[in-house]
Amino acid sequence: MSTRAIAEIVDPHRMSTAAREAFTDELYAAHCEIFSGVDRKAFAKYVVSSPAQRTRIQVFRAQGRIVGYAAFHVFERELEGRPCLVVRSEVGLLPAYRRGTRFGWFLIRETLRVLRASRGRPVWGLSCATNPATYRTLARHTDQVWPCSDRSTPPQLEQLMGSLAEQFGLVPVQGAASGVYHVGWKTRQDEQEIRQWERSEEPASRLYLSRNPGYPQGHGMLILVPISAAGMGRTALRLCATQLRRRVRRLRALGATPVPSSSLS
Repeated sequence: MSTRAIAEIVDPHRMSTAAREAFTDELYAAHCEIFSGVDRKAFAKYVVSSPAQRTRIQVFRAQGRIVGYAAFHVFERELEGRPCLVVRSEVGLLPAYRRGTRFGWFLIRETLRVLRASRGRPVWGLSCATNPATYRTLARHTDQVWPCSDRSTPPQLEQLMGSLAEQFGLVPVQGAASGVYHVGWKTRQDEQEIRQWERSEEPASRLYLSRNPGYPQGHGMLILVPISAAGMGRTALRLCATQLRRRVRRLRALGATPVPSSSLS
């Protein structure tokens, strides 16, 4: 059973150089327990010292040790001659803490801040996911995610995704499906976890695996999420429902008799 984890939010840009270096060392040590395939220098540039206009990092600690983190970045970009905002994040948790949506509310709050400051500029969420869990979570909780399992991505959005991938320096994987890029981050999984994903019948999981079977080698699938205030409100409601369903299941597992949950299915 995992020890209870406590969350804190860090603004690395407000740290002194020495404090930021010490934090990077600590965060990278945790990162290496979760992922392989990236050195400290690249990790620091990508996560802690990102060139983003805004960066916030939520870390979870158990008995003082970092067991997971989510980094949230906001970039100002231009698409088709029009300014926009792009949000990106990196999320990692040790296996014992991977159940649930620990970073959901942090990511929602940060995204709402971006919307308030957008001044009418379009806001996009962009991820190059190296694990099916990221895509599944987005597909479950957002209004729309591209690509999706029930329809083809419109050509104009494919072009937009390609433009963003180029702006962020992503390199396509030769011979892979369109939208699969070299990332290098390899989630540390045991064979049981890999087999669980392969056996999953959930449409989001099936789509991810069909497009990006090379994810254990650090390949990422590009994901685009259109972001709006109304959509974020619905995402928050879905997250509440997900967490309530999990609580009901835990109570049932303990032999309690909770309120019927049929309306939550």
